[in-house]
Amino acid sequence: MQCQGLYGGYRSLAFVLFFQAVIMIGIMVSLVGLEPVDTPRTFLVAIVTSFAFMSMVHFFSVLLGNVGRFVMLILMTIQLGGAAGTFPIELLNSFFQAVHPYLPMTHSVNAFREGGNSHRWNGLV
Repeated sequence: MQCQGLYGGYRSLAFVLFFQAVIMIGIMVSLVGLEPVDTPRTFLVAIVTSFAFMSMVHFFSVLLGNVGRFVMLILMTIQLGGAAGTFPIELLNSFFQAVHPYLPMTHSVNAFREGGNSHRWNGLV
Protein backbone atom coordinates (compact mmCIF):
# COMPACT_ATOMS: atom_id res chain seq x y z
CA MET A 1 0.00 0.00 0.00
CA GLN A 2 2.77 2.43 0.88
CA CYS A 3 4.48 1.94 -2.51
CA GLN A 4 1.21 2.70 -4.27
CA GLY A 5 1.11 6.03 -2.44
CA LEU A 6 4.68 6.75 -3.46
CA TYR A 7 4.31 5.95 -7.16
CA GLY A 8 0.67 6.89 -7.59
CA GLY A 9 1.37 10.56 -6.97
CA TYR A 10 4.03 10.75 -9.68
CA ARG A 11 1.51 10.66 -12.50
CA SER A 12 -0.10 13.91 -11.45
CA LEU A 13 3.26 15.41 -10.44
CA ALA A 14 4.67 14.72 -13.90
CA PHE A 15 2.11 17.04 -15.46
CA VAL A 16 2.72 19.70 -12.83
CA LEU A 17 6.50 19.70 -13.21
CA PHE A 18 6.33 19.78 -17.01
CA PHE A 19 3.98 22.77 -17.07
CA GLN A 20 5.94 24.42 -14.29
CA ALA A 21 9.04 24.27 -16.47
CA VAL A 22 7.13 25.52 -19.53
CA ILE A 23 5.71 28.48 -17.60
CA MET A 24 9.03 29.36 -15.97
CA ILE A 25 11.05 29.30 -19.20
CA GLY A 26 8.24 31.06 -21.07
CA ILE A 27 8.13 33.90 -18.54
CA MET A 28 11.92 34.10 -18.49
CA VAL A 29 12.11 34.49 -22.27
CA SER A 30 8.98 36.51 -23.07
CA LEU A 31 8.39 38.76 -20.07
CA VAL A 32 11.80 39.14 -18.42
CA GLY A 33 13.71 39.20 -21.70
CA LEU A 34 16.44 36.74 -20.74
CA GLU A 35 17.45 34.69 -23.74
CA PRO A 36 19.32 31.49 -22.80
CA VAL A 37 22.17 30.36 -25.02
CA ASP A 38 20.57 26.94 -25.39
CA THR A 39 16.82 27.07 -24.72
CA PRO A 40 16.11 23.31 -25.06
CA ARG A 41 18.83 22.42 -22.58
CA THR A 42 17.68 25.14 -20.20
CA PHE A 43 14.17 23.68 -20.48
CA LEU A 44 15.62 20.23 -19.73
CA VAL A 45 17.40 21.61 -16.65
CA ALA A 46 14.09 23.15 -15.51
CA ILE A 47 12.28 19.82 -15.88
CA VAL A 48 15.01 17.82 -14.10
CA THR A 49 15.27 20.39 -11.30
CA SER A 50 11.51 20.47 -10.84
CA PHE A 51 11.38 16.67 -10.80
CA ALA A 52 14.20 16.45 -8.25
CA PHE A 53 12.65 18.89 -5.80
CA MET A 54 9.14 17.51 -6.18
CA SER A 55 10.54 14.02 -5.65
CA MET A 56 12.24 15.11 -2.44
CA VAL A 57 9.08 16.72 -1.10
CA HIS A 58 6.94 13.76 -2.14
CA PHE A 59 9.37 11.24 -0.63
CA PHE A 60 9.56 12.95 2.74
CA SER A 61 5.80 13.57 2.87
CA VAL A 62 5.07 9.89 2.15
CA LEU A 63 7.78 8.69 4.54
CA LEU A 64 7.13 11.03 7.48
CA GLY A 65 3.75 12.64 6.76
CA ASN A 66 3.38 16.20 8.03
CA VAL A 67 6.76 16.02 9.76
CA GLY A 68 8.36 15.32 6.37
CA ARG A 69 6.62 18.32 4.85
CA PHE A 70 7.91 20.48 7.70
CA VAL A 71 11.46 19.13 7.25
CA MET A 72 11.31 20.00 3.55
CA LEU A 73 9.98 23.47 4.35
CA ILE A 74 12.97 24.08 6.63
CA LEU A 75 15.38 22.67 4.01
CA MET A 76 13.91 24.84 1.26
CA THR A 77 14.17 27.91 3.50
CA ILE A 78 17.83 27.19 4.22
CA GLN A 79 18.46 26.62 0.52
CA LEU A 80 17.03 30.01 -0.46
CA GLY A 81 19.75 31.70 1.55
CA GLY A 82 22.56 29.24 1.03
CA ALA A 83 22.41 28.30 -2.65
CA ALA A 84 24.04 31.55 -3.82
CA GLY A 85 21.16 32.26 -6.18
CA THR A 86 20.52 35.74 -4.83
CA PHE A 87 23.93 36.79 -3.50
CA PRO A 88 27.44 35.47 -4.12
CA ILE A 89 28.38 32.92 -1.50
CA GLU A 90 31.33 35.06 -0.41
CA LEU A 91 28.91 37.71 0.90
CA LEU A 92 26.94 35.31 3.08
CA ASN A 93 27.68 34.41 6.69
CA SER A 94 29.75 31.41 7.78
CA PHE A 95 26.73 29.11 8.31
CA PHE A 96 25.58 29.46 4.70
CA GLN A 97 29.15 29.17 3.41
CA ALA A 98 29.51 25.89 5.33
CA VAL A 99 26.26 24.30 4.08
CA HIS A 100 26.47 25.72 0.53
CA PRO A 101 28.23 22.73 -1.13
CA TYR A 102 25.76 20.25 0.37
CA LEU A 103 22.51 21.91 -0.66
CA PRO A 104 20.69 20.46 -3.70
CA MET A 105 19.60 23.93 -4.82
CA THR A 106 23.26 24.95 -5.16
CA HIS A 107 23.64 22.46 -7.98
CA SER A 108 20.42 23.51 -9.67
CA VAL A 109 21.44 27.20 -9.55
CA ASN A 110 24.77 26.25 -11.14
CA ALA A 111 22.94 24.20 -13.78
CA PHE A 112 20.71 27.15 -14.69
CA ARG A 113 23.75 29.40 -14.92
CA GLU A 114 25.47 26.92 -17.25
CA GLY A 115 22.33 26.46 -19.35
CA GLY A 116 21.51 30.11 -19.69
CA ASN A 117 24.91 31.68 -20.10
CA SER A 118 27.39 29.30 -21.68
CA HIS A 119 27.90 26.57 -24.20
CA ARG A 120 29.78 24.45 -21.67
CA TRP A 121 27.86 21.66 -20.00
CA ASN A 122 30.78 20.02 -18.21
CA GLY A 123 29.41 20.36 -14.69
CA LEU A 124 25.96 18.99 -15.47
CA VAL A 125 26.87 15.42 -16.28
